[in-house]
Amino acid sequence: MIGVLGLPLVAYLLFVGSSLFHPMSNPANKVHRVDTLPHSIAHEVAAADLSPLLAVADLTPPMAQALTPSGTMPSWLPKPLPVDIIIYANSIDQINEAEGIYIASIDFTQTWQDSHLAFDPHVYGTFQRELSFQQADELLTKIWTPKIEIGNLRGRPISREPCLLIDLHGNVTYTQRIDAVFTMKYNLKPFPFDTQPLLIQLVSNHYDTSQIEFTQSQLDLYKSGIRSTCAISGWTVHDLSYSQGNFTGLDGKFYPSFDIHINITRKAASYIFSFLPLFLIVIVPTILTLYAEVDIGARLSTWSGAILALIALSFTMQLRYPALPTNSILNQLVAVIFAYEFFMICITMTVFNPQITVKLHNPYLVPAMKGFMRWQIPVIFIAIVAFIISITIVNS
Repeated sequence: MIGVLGLPLVAYLLFVGSSLFHPMSNPANKVHRVDTLPHSIAHEVAAADLSPLLAVADLTPPMAQALTPSGTMPSWLPKPLPVDIIIYANSIDQINEAEGIYIASIDFTQTWQDSHLAFDPHVYGTFQRELSFQQADELLTKIWTPKIEIGNLRGRPISREPCLLIDLHGNVTYTQRIDAVFTMKYNLKPFPFDTQPLLIQLVSNHYDTSQIEFTQSQLDLYKSGIRSTCAISGWTVHDLSYSQGNFTGLDGKFYPSFDIHINITRKAASYIFSFLPLFLIVIVPTILTLYAEVDIGARLSTWSGAILALIALSFTMQLRYPALPTNSILNQLVAVIFAYEFFMICITMTVFNPQITVKLHNPYLVPAMKGFMRWQIPVIFIAIVAFIISITIVNS
């Protein structure tokens, strides 16, 4: 009776024992690193050329040397090697046109395939290895990478959080969350009606266009984008745009580059009160000259005061917006207003000067000219201002 009951018991114990030592059935094996595997398993990994995945503490010296990337591209990789790019903008914290910088947080992901990093999931107990922070940085020094850099960073990143994923087929996904200061050449000619493409410039300074190429699949485009909470005061955040290109290195070779733009538009309405004094300088003297019945002395003193106020306002705006070019809308408007004020002074001293109009000996000419100027001068001035603004925006 005991023997009959003992046979199933022995079979059950053998089944449980085999499952405990099988690498796929033991959950603890799924989180083992190579340096924590038994010594015999580590040598099996080295013999099978599966070792480049993690730390090499238990690997033989020749295999450890094989993990160190050389200065040239490995022969087993296809050329050009496609490197998929994903950019996700998390936030834009500051825009400084005067210094030509902006501060932002982005997720930068690059994906490529290296067949020498493929592994047997039965050995590692997982289908994908994941490393982050210091572990990811340590492994990145031991395997080959395309060494893609952000070319318009100013200095070192404020913070950087790396993450590395390697699946059983050798597909490498290298993601970095980067908070940094980016350099940017702003086009302020149409200010304050400008749209700025904030630049993220990816470059390869180590491998030319015959060795690697930047690519974006439809899935990469879907994963790229801008976080819904990404916003900055005074601007409207739109979308991302992409453009590929290349540049010539000192060795005469062409190296790939990839430009990503975060498109933002300035909220021009928020600058209305800043430019209100500029319009008051024109409106008040114009009303006194064309429509009010005042003597010539009051009119001339008003225009002279307007000229002095425009000089002071122009100086103030140059201090407030030092990055504005000379051909910006604002500077062109200031020049047009200066010309308008001098023109109105000439009109005041001639057509609207009673001492001169008496000498014309024509009682109908001067009233006709005044009636024409009262409506045509403001219309022509507004048309010139609108033309300058529209042409500047279109040409920018």
